Amino acid sequence: YGFNKCISPDTIVELKDGMKMISELELGDEIKAPNDDFSGDEFVKVVDTIDSGEKELFEITLESGLSIKATQDHKFLCEDNQIRPLSEIISEDLKIICNSSLVKAQKIVKIKSLGKMPTMDISVENNHHLFYANGGIITSNSHAVSYAMVAYWSLFLKTYYPVQFMVALLNFTDLARKDDKGTVVLKKYIQHAKKMGVKIAPPNINVSQNSFSL
Repeated sequence: YGFNKCISPDTIVELKDGMKMISELELGDEIKAPNDDFSGDEFVKVVDTIDSGEKELFEITLESGLSIKATQDHKFLCEDNQIRPLSEIISEDLKIICNSSLVKAQKIVKIKSLGKMPTMDISVENNHHLFYANGGIITSNSHAVSYAMVAYWSLFLKTYYPVQFMVALLNFTDLARKDDKGTVVLKKYIQHAKKMGVKIAPPNINVSQNSFSL
């Protein structure tokens, strides 16, 4: 997840007692971020800082004058409440959400290619992996290590415990779905399970439970 999703080391974040560039952050520092339900703000711990090497950077400027330097794959919170990469935001002319009392959702009004420059990212300790940068731009942090571990264990369980893995996946997807898109994903997982050789019985009024089961 974290690969090539980076920002400039001189990106500014807010701490309880002032400001710091992300290159100056130490593990355990607490920086300002939106809370889980976006009803306000909180300060969250920095759990990792990542030197990502030199990458192609772009400086974007928003309507209010806020700006940030990021790779084209770095992600920002958009007006549709989805976290999207910069390249997609530019191509679809989407607005980026900011912590601003004046204009909360702002369009990009200027894009400047900076060429290859040093980049880095940080990981913060909250559920949605977001924090405020450069005066209020809501951006996503890197969490490549945690996702690598999830991928490792998922692959292990899928390989050695395929039936149990698919039962858990189907139940999680069924509970998490909130719209038609979720239903389509559930159908795809059922088809995938069948291709793996997992037998899925149709509903039976005598034996079926309220969720997928062995």
